[in-house]
Amino acid sequence: MKVNKVGKTSRCFGSSTAELGPALWILLILIVIPLIDLISFIWGVSTVMFLANNAARSAAPQQTYSDAIAAVRNAENNLKNWQNFAKLTPVNGQAQGVEIAVLRIAMNNNSSTKYLPPPAPNKIPNDSNALTNNIYQYQIIASYDVMPVFNFSQMPVLSSIPALGKPVNVSFTSTAQVEHPEGLNN
Repeated sequence: MKVNKVGKTSRCFGSSTAELGPALWILLILIVIPLIDLISFIWGVSTVMFLANNAARSAAPQQTYSDAIAAVRNAENNLKNWQNFAKLTPVNGQAQGVEIAVLRIAMNNNSSTKYLPPPAPNKIPNDSNALTNNIYQYQIIASYDVMPVFNFSQMPVLSSIPALGKPVNVSFTSTAQVEHPEGLNN
């Protein structure tokens, strides 16, 4: 090092700017890309949760069970743009990612019976005795695969990490009280 007249040492400034380029690439690869994947995963999970809650609230006030099914399908179709943006696909290649079931909960012993769609006509007991002794709820189950934005499935180390190399299976269940249980068999 050279000492100048005043007693201060002179420094080389070129090395700090030469290291900035590789440091920015490392910052981009290690922080920004996984952060974007995390944000898109959170968006996908939020969309599935909102879809389940919205479908349950849409089914609850319907007069008949077939109207409730139509309301659930309509709620699912209304959020197609959100599903496409979040890269959601129904689990196991199904046509819809949302299914509806009817829960009958006995008030005397808290036992529950689940009726999956489509129940046969008059399969769900809803006579006057059943209406006074049971609580009926629609149970909405939304199951989707959330795909990563940056798919690292071709990279050996990252291919087995969920949300980076493979999709994540997300499922939410939402229930809503059936407001017209007398129409469950229609």
